[in-house]
Amino acid sequence: MKRRILLLAMLMVMIALAPTMVLAADVRVTIDGQPVEFPVSDPVILDNRTLVPIRPVFEALGFYVSWEQTTQTATLVRHDFTVIIAIGSDVFTTNGQPHTLDVSAQNINASTKVPIRAVLESVGYEVAWDSSTRTVIITTPLPSFTIPNRRLTAEEAAEWISVYDALGGMDAFELEVVRLVNVERAARGLNPLEVNYTLMMSSRFKSQSMYDLSYFSHISPAYGTSDIILREVFEFQWRNAFGENIGWGQPPLSPEAVVQAWMNSPNHRDNILSPNFTQIGVGQYDIYWTQQFSG
Repeated sequence: MKRRILLLAMLMVMIALAPTMVLAADVRVTIDGQPVEFPVSDPVILDNRTLVPIRPVFEALGFYVSWEQTTQTATLVRHDFTVIIAIGSDVFTTNGQPHTLDVSAQNINASTKVPIRAVLESVGYEVAWDSSTRTVIITTPLPSFTIPNRRLTAEEAAEWISVYDALGGMDAFELEVVRLVNVERAARGLNPLEVNYTLMMSSRFKSQSMYDLSYFSHISPAYGTSDIILREVFEFQWRNAFGENIGWGQPPLSPEAVVQAWMNSPNHRDNILSPNFTQIGVGQYDIYWTQQFSG
């Protein structure tokens, strides 16, 4: 009788210590707002951690997913990353660098499942959990380029332009500055300035360089004057006239406030109202603003 009670007590302890798994068919996963389908096996919740099948998610992100039965290892390969995950291990590698999982990788219902946040973050994605909708939200990070304190190579200049285009190019705030400048010009009988896409890029580049290189001046520590940036980075040569306004201020800094500050400064106002200019570019980056004019 005592032996039976002891065995029962041991069994209860084993059950208490065993990981608890809950099927989580109502857990959703989205990538940039698009839902991921799980045709073979749904996510599960294990020890209060959501484990997600890796194949559907990573194939949707452009990875080739392979499985080695003898070593119980999944390998995820894309041109920029190689991820290796072994069943039962709480350590995985990305490009040879080790990372730790909150819960070890599991083979559940014929599907390799992992707490996917650590794996996704190791390859550059942002991951959030919306408890109200029980959704794992995966977001592709926006492209970025940090301007170095030196002249860019031709390849780097092309990369910066590619990032600018990928981010949507000129934005509504910048175009509102253009509109407000033309309002000021129209009030004085001057012709409106035309938006020039290259000047828009160059103005954003100038504002970003002031942020990245921690300076506030018309003279760049890497290039000197902005007409050199225009020529070397953007292959643009102004014809008859060139001018530049720069500004900075703590947010929120509205287009109205920026234009008003420039109009209150005689030298900046002269550029805005110059009859010699026919084209304009405007670029904002963080708290920095740039206007460039050509004619």
